[in-house]
Amino acid sequence: MSICSTIGRMQLIYNRFFEAYKDVLKRYRNKKHKGIIWVVSINNKKDIELVKFFLKEGVKIHHANSEPLLSFALSDKMLNSTIEKMEKGIKVSSLLTSNDSLYLNHYSDIFKELWKTGIDAKDRIKDIEEGRYINVKIILNPKKSIKFVSELNKSAKKEILVILSSEYGFLRTEKNRRF
Repeated sequence: MSICSTIGRMQLIYNRFFEAYKDVLKRYRNKKHKGIIWVVSINNKKDIELVKFFLKEGVKIHHANSEPLLSFALSDKMLNSTIEKMEKGIKVSSLLTSNDSLYLNHYSDIFKELWKTGIDAKDRIKDIEEGRYINVKIILNPKKSIKFVSELNKSAKKEILVILSSEYGFLRTEKNRRF
């Protein structure tokens, strides 16, 4: 089962449907199910408590840098999707359910990309708890990343030259450890 959602949907599952998930996870441990993988945005210590609970139960979780535009749960046979945010674990009022292979394949591709670009939840939790890398964005395209670094370098150079008279002034200051 692949799930992509807001933290609100995770809260809803915890509040109202967790017993069914525990059954799936029990079958996973007995090698009778493939398990549950989840993509969610983990942003603060309150989110961490909930995510740790699901991790402890055996759910594999990746962090997405931004909240998904839609929430969905996908298996090899069924799709359930909504565009509602489900904040604070509130129930959904409209739901798309389908077993059409076109929907299944499309949402499967979306999920695979989100999973691939996501960060392991354990790493994200550690970063938040230690106060590091709170807003990290991963640039997978090498051309885009080189362009970004080049633009950042140009911008930094302009800002440094406002403080110092030349590039060599910066290097002298840096060499003398007086910056």
